[in-house]
Amino acid sequence: MMVGGKMMGKAEEKKITRTIRRNWKDWMFYALIVCIPVVQFCIMYLGVNFNSLIMSFQTYDVNTGVFSWNGFHNYIDFFEMLGTDRLWLTMLGNSTIAFLVAQFITKTLAIFFSYYMFKKYFGYKVLRIILFIPSIISTLVTVVVFARFVDGALPALFGMERGGLSNPDTTFFYILFYNVWIAFGPSLLVYSSSMNDVPPAVTEAAKLDGCGPFREFWNIIFPNIWSTYVVFTITTLATYFGNNLNLYSFYGPNADTKLYTFGYWLFRETELNKATMDNYPFLSAVGVCFTMILVPIVMLIRKCMLKFGPRPD
Repeated sequence: MMVGGKMMGKAEEKKITRTIRRNWKDWMFYALIVCIPVVQFCIMYLGVNFNSLIMSFQTYDVNTGVFSWNGFHNYIDFFEMLGTDRLWLTMLGNSTIAFLVAQFITKTLAIFFSYYMFKKYFGYKVLRIILFIPSIISTLVTVVVFARFVDGALPALFGMERGGLSNPDTTFFYILFYNVWIAFGPSLLVYSSSMNDVPPAVTEAAKLDGCGPFREFWNIIFPNIWSTYVVFTITTLATYFGNNLNLYSFYGPNADTKLYTFGYWLFRETELNKATMDNYPFLSAVGVCFTMILVPIVMLIRKCMLKFGPRPD
C-alpha cells in the first residue's frame, strides 16, 4: 500500500484500517444520538411554525374540514380588531406590566438572593431550598396552595372580609406576586452558577484591597454575569406575547377580562377552538404579526446590551 509515496507494511495498514473503523463507529454513534433531537426540532419547531405561516393565509370550513386560501383577510381582520376592541389595550397594559415586573423585580431579587448564597451568608442553604421548591412542584399544586393561603389563611388570620384573589381591586397584584415567587428557582440556579465561575483569586484580591460587598458585586460579580443577565432579558422579552401569568391554571378559560394578557388570550382561544379549528387561521395570523413585531425589537436590544453593557475586564 502506497501512502505519500512510501510503501507501508501490513502492520501499519491494519493500524490505519482499525483507526478508520473506529472513527466510522464514532460517527455512526454520534449520528444516531443527534438524529433524534434534530428530527424532533424539524417536526415540532420548523414544521409547526411553517404550517402556522401557511395557515395564516387560509380559512377553514368546519362543515367540510377543508382549508382554502384566503389571502390577507386574516391579517386585515386582526388590524381591524386592534382598532375596535378595547380588550387589546387591556392586554397591552397587563402584558407590559408583567414584563416590567419580571425584568426589574423578579430578576433583581433573583440576583440579590443569588449573591447572598454565593457569599454563603447565614442560612443560605435553607434559603436556597425554600426558594427553589416551587419550581420543582406542579404548577397546579402551587396554584391551589397559593389560592388557599391568600383567600383562606390570610383573611382568617387578619380578620379580612375577602381574600386578595377574590377582591377585584387586588387580584392582579396577587397574580403578579405569585409569578414572581415561582420564577426564583431557575434564575437562582443559573445566576449562582455564573457567579461561581468568577475566579476566587479575583474576589480575594478585591477583599484584600478593602473592597466591600456592594462594590464587589457591582464592579466584579455583575460584569461577569452580564452575559447571563442578557440571556434572561432576551428570553423574557421574547415571551412578551406568550406570557399568560398562569391565569389558565387559576381560572381556566373564565378569567376576568381585566386580567387578560396576550399570552392568556392566545392560549384560551386556541384551547376553546381545538375541537373545530375554526379560528386557527386567524390565530396563526395573530401569531405571525406578534413575531414580526417582536423579532427586530429583541435583536436590537440584544445588540445594544452586548455592546454597551459592562465587561469583566
